[in-house]
Amino acid sequence: MVERKSIITPLFIITFSVLVVGMLLFMGSLAYRETEKATFEEFNQRQLALAKGTTTGIELYFETLAEDIRAIGNKPQTQRLDEEATREELKDRFIEMEPLGVNDIGVLDKEGILKYGVMAPQIEGIDFAWRKYFQEAKKLKPDDDTFIIEFIEFKGVEAGQKGVLVAVPMFEADTDNFAGVVLCTLRLDTITSKFIDPVKSSARGHTFLIDEEYNVLGSPDSSLFGKNLLEESEGFPKFQQILISMGQEKVAGTSEFSFYKFDESSGKFTEEMEEKLLAYEHVSVGQEYWSIGVWAPKEDARKLIRSVYLELVVLIGFAILII
Repeated sequence: MVERKSIITPLFIITFSVLVVGMLLFMGSLAYRETEKATFEEFNQRQLALAKGTTTGIELYFETLAEDIRAIGNKPQTQRLDEEATREELKDRFIEMEPLGVNDIGVLDKEGILKYGVMAPQIEGIDFAWRKYFQEAKKLKPDDDTFIIEFIEFKGVEAGQKGVLVAVPMFEADTDNFAGVVLCTLRLDTITSKFIDPVKSSARGHTFLIDEEYNVLGSPDSSLFGKNLLEESEGFPKFQQILISMGQEKVAGTSEFSFYKFDESSGKFTEEMEEKLLAYEHVSVGQEYWSIGVWAPKEDARKLIRSVYLELVVLIGFAILII
């Protein structure tokens, strides 16, 4: 009987110890996963706050541009298309707006003919009545406090470059009679340098901006400018679904997905994959809706709890040692 007890007791102790160690490892792993999940959620909320702040900045920026060119159209001499006075007004306004990234200002008459331009006089006289922004401007009324945005490729100044056009309708004084369109243009990389590049949620975090048709207006990888991000993300169905939600639902949100890893040294996406955290918000610009996304590798968020993980490992290891 004594020999049997001496055998059972060590077996019981060993079995009990193994169970306790297993439980400690399981509880430690569960605690870390919960901490990681909470960290990802908090990180994404911080990214969402960055997205909302950037959205406000972009909306204010374009509203300022629209107000500046609307002031040109409110001048009686501009409405009459008085050449000397209008050219002088455009020149003065361009000097004020150039620091904002504007690279040209122009005036179209009610037929859609470019009458005057500051930086591209060689295209004066060209008919732009077929362009979407002109057709949309003709539908607006004097009390419609809005503007038109259009994604363009420059034909005059900086020909071939991708850009954005901001246009407002012009009306004859004290009437609803459409008198033409006042517009300004700016390069896409201007938007990037002002609102995209500075926004980082982590050391390897980045921001991108797309329009309603998923055209890239801002990206850390400049080779994507003007390209369709929905098409460029082929092979990443989760990311494509997020993009569709960004474009159609026009709401803020957060998500997780896999995509190409961005190489900071080359400024390009590589073929290597990595998991990312994303927060997104819609941007209301005139009659258009854009979407901004702030993202970062999951690994950047994990670094925030690395010390917690090490402390947990030490604690479990010490407990196992005691057992």
